[in-house]
Amino acid sequence: MIDTVENVKHPEINPESSRAVRPGKALYGFNCSQDFLFGGGVMGKLIDLTGQRFGRWTIIKHKASTKYGVARWLCRCDCGAISIIEGASLKRGSSTSCGCYRKDSLTTHGESSKKTGTKEYRIWYSMKARCLSVQAISYKHYGGRGIKVCDRWLNYENFLSDMGRCPDGLTIERDDNNGNYEPGNCMWASIHKQNRNRRDNVWVTAPNGESLIIHDWGARLNLAGAHWEYWRKKGLTNKEILKHFIEKRGI
Repeated sequence: MIDTVENVKHPEINPESSRAVRPGKALYGFNCSQDFLFGGGVMGKLIDLTGQRFGRWTIIKHKASTKYGVARWLCRCDCGAISIIEGASLKRGSSTSCGCYRKDSLTTHGESSKKTGTKEYRIWYSMKARCLSVQAISYKHYGGRGIKVCDRWLNYENFLSDMGRCPDGLTIERDDNNGNYEPGNCMWASIHKQNRNRRDNVWVTAPNGESLIIHDWGARLNLAGAHWEYWRKKGLTNKEILKHFIEKRGI
C-alpha cells in the first residue's frame, strides 16, 4: 500500500527490501511509479536512454539517481550547453532545452510578445504542446499516439519559413493523420478539410466504387445525419443505406 501525503513527509527506502515508500499522486500531481520507472531508479530496472532526444536535449549518459530514486541524465543542448536533467522532466516535456529555446523565440522573431503572439506563433506553440507535454489536454491524441514535431520545427523561425503565413480562415493540417508535424506532411487547410481528415470519420463506398465519408454522402443525397442514423438503428449497414438512397434519388 502506498502511503499518502498526509502521513509521509519524505520517501524512504527499507534497507531490507527494494520497495520504496513514496508520496502519493496528491503530492506531486503525477503517477510516481511511472516517473520512477522512467529511466530507472529504485522502482525498476534502468532503461538506457543514451542517444535519445527530448526537444533540444540529447542524452549523453546516465548520472547518479536522486536520493528518491529518480534517474538523472547528462544531456547536451543543441547550443552546446551541458546539464544534468531528471528523466521525469524530460518525459513530461517540462525541460526541452537549457533555456536557449525561450531566449531564441523571444529575441529573434519577436512574435511571442503581448502574451498571445501572432497567429502562426500560437499555432506553432499549440502544436508543440499537444505533442510534447503530457499535461496538455490533447496530448493523448497526439504525443500519446506517437505523433512528434520534427527537430527542425522545434525552432519557430524554421516552422514559419517552411509554412509561411497562415491565410485567413485556415489552420495547420497534416496530410497523413498518423504522421508527424514536419515539412511535406503539413499544410494550411480549412476547418472543413480538417473535419474530413478526422480519424473517426466513416468512409462508405458506393456500388460504382466511389468512396466518401458519411457527411459528404449526406450532403450529396440531401440526407440528414439523423435520417442516416435512423436507418442504421433499423439494422441496415452503411452500404445498404447508401445503395438505397442512391437508387431512390436516381443518382
